[in-house]
Amino acid sequence: MPSHFDLIITADSPNRTAELRLLDAHGSQLAFRQTDFKDIAASRQQGLFDLRNYLRQYVEPGREAASVAEIGVCIAEQVLGEEIFLKLWESESQRTLRIQLPGATEEENHLAAALARVPWEIARPAAEQPTLGERNLLVRVVHDMHAPATQTLDLGQDECLRVLFVFAEARGSRPLAARQERRELRQLFEKEIYPQRRIVADFLTHGVTRERLKSQIEENGGYHIVHWSGHGHLNLLELAKPGGASDRLSGDGLLDLFTGDSLSSGIASEQERLWPVSAN
Repeated sequence: MPSHFDLIITADSPNRTAELRLLDAHGSQLAFRQTDFKDIAASRQQGLFDLRNYLRQYVEPGREAASVAEIGVCIAEQVLGEEIFLKLWESESQRTLRIQLPGATEEENHLAAALARVPWEIARPAAEQPTLGERNLLVRVVHDMHAPATQTLDLGQDECLRVLFVFAEARGSRPLAARQERRELRQLFEKEIYPQRRIVADFLTHGVTRERLKSQIEENGGYHIVHWSGHGHLNLLELAKPGGASDRLSGDGLLDLFTGDSLSSGIASEQERLWPVSAN
């Protein structure tokens, strides 16, 4: 019985399909599957690609374990398929599955990036059966990595590190413990960070719209660090429209606000600014 497997998943993001090839340790193909994600319900895909938030936002309290089991069955039946899943399931000895995702770091290959977040180890043939992980299958996801685009932050002699905290949600969204989180962050900064660092922190709360966010960034010359607390979807953050309805901002759109040309807004921004109590 093989102790090591490779699952090579080639995603076709525009067509929402993927080819899965299961290989043994010697590179010989053991099974093949073509999965069409258009055949999987949207709610199931949310659980596949973002299980933690799916459980938090859409599953009633007390049904978490049952929902995880349902997602596990979906992975086995609708993503891996019977042939591949049974090859991984049939032994209970210690085994390793290395999942390779060519193109997962490519900007336009959203499906490959989403597949990197699938909890493969919870796959199971039925809700009452153990998972692959419980049958001693260790799963590792690997993909080609680009060289880091970031570099050490070089501040001016008298420049403070600028941090923006955003607490955003639309009217009618599930309430978040934003007030408690903000209070704890304030206490952390005042007790442990401000006395040792030159930092200015701004908090943006209460009906954050795209226009308010633009204005906040412009008026303060941008920020070095952003902390976002709110509802999200796959590559989407939830803001509020002026009337309170949901306005979803992509990751690329958020980046453009911080790196693009100066944006004219003219809208005053309510803000709560925390100043360092001392600076070195």
